[in-house]
Amino acid sequence: MVEWFKHDIPRWMDGTEGLDDGPYRVYHVVCQLIYLHEGPIALHEQGLAGRCNQHILAFRRNLKGLLDAGKLRIIDGRLTNDRAETELQRVADLRSTSAKGGRGSRGVRKGSGRGQGEVEPRSGDGSPDKPLKSHEPVSSPLSERQHHKSRGEESRGEKNIPSPKGEGPNGQFQFGEPSRARPSAVDAETELFRRGRQVLGESAGGMISQLLKAKDHNVALARAAIEQASTKQKPREFIGAIIKGTAGASNDRTPRVQV
Repeated sequence: MVEWFKHDIPRWMDGTEGLDDGPYRVYHVVCQLIYLHEGPIALHEQGLAGRCNQHILAFRRNLKGLLDAGKLRIIDGRLTNDRAETELQRVADLRSTSAKGGRGSRGVRKGSGRGQGEVEPRSGDGSPDKPLKSHEPVSSPLSERQHHKSRGEESRGEKNIPSPKGEGPNGQFQFGEPSRARPSAVDAETELFRRGRQVLGESAGGMISQLLKAKDHNVALARAAIEQASTKQKPREFIGAIIKGTAGASNDRTPRVQV
């Protein structure tokens, strides 16, 4: 997952100033998902329409306009963007360079030992520069003992650093940097109610709760039903039929989308 990428704001504004609100929303979401997954994304119309907060028909119309304008391309059933591919390749090159230790210091010959490196001539006449005098104090037995003592204290201090989860060596809670929390079922359920109110109306909280109960509290199945309802002319009646158990697969041939 790409945590950052170069965003050329002037070029982005020049390239999107002619887009209406609907196509701009689709273009923005698709590009962000391409960066997030570090490559082309699958064309799941239902899921992408939900992320863009658009009806499936409006999403298809906006996507077609972007494809015709060359803003997006479909390769082997996956959406991609030329500028995103360029930036992702740049990120991959930076990773490769970092993995190799980066570029060596200019003017230092390879293979030189630590403290014994030779610097290439930089004077105009080709003669080597005079080496700089070392101002480091001469080490003594006393200073060596103090150095080892300070290193021992640092080692003990490192052992007492609390774990990222906030638990110390004895399992007791200590203050520390918390680990990145993973998405919980509560977040998915909150997203279900948010999306459900978009499709069914702001007063549909009770109906969404009944739908969740009818799906044995399976948030994924309930979310799939909400997305199916968004393609219906009367989404509330469709959800009501599911709650009553009268919505059969034979009457609804809309492909289900796994969320």
